Amino acid sequence: VGMIRGGFTATTFHIEDNLSDFGKIIFSLLQRSDATRRALEGLSSDGKWGFKDNFNCPHRFPAALVLEQPADKMVHCRMNTNILRELKRDAGLQEILGYPDGCDCVVCDACQGPPVQDAQAR
Repeated sequence: VGMIRGGFTATTFHIEDNLSDFGKIIFSLLQRSDATRRALEGLSSDGKWGFKDNFNCPHRFPAALVLEQPADKMVHCRMNTNILRELKRDAGLQEILGYPDGCDCVVCDACQGPPVQDAQAR
């Protein structure tokens, strides 16, 4: 109550504390890659808005971005996939979601996903 009456300060609120694991990955990606931030806002490298790429990128769905799905649409997002995949590894998504080791994208359709019986048991 005291915080509400006294007002919120910048040091008491951190947006990333209230995000899902996928949301935190996207938030960190946007913080680390200005080119990715601009691309997901629909801007080209020269700062112009591009309808076609913006429309075809599933930027409205954080899970689709993190899972790099659908693969044929991801090229339109122009994300820094090296940073994205590093963040997925750091978050432990491969182990949490049961994807096999050694997949370049860490967690995506190309990794073949977890075995169906394991996924149903969870």
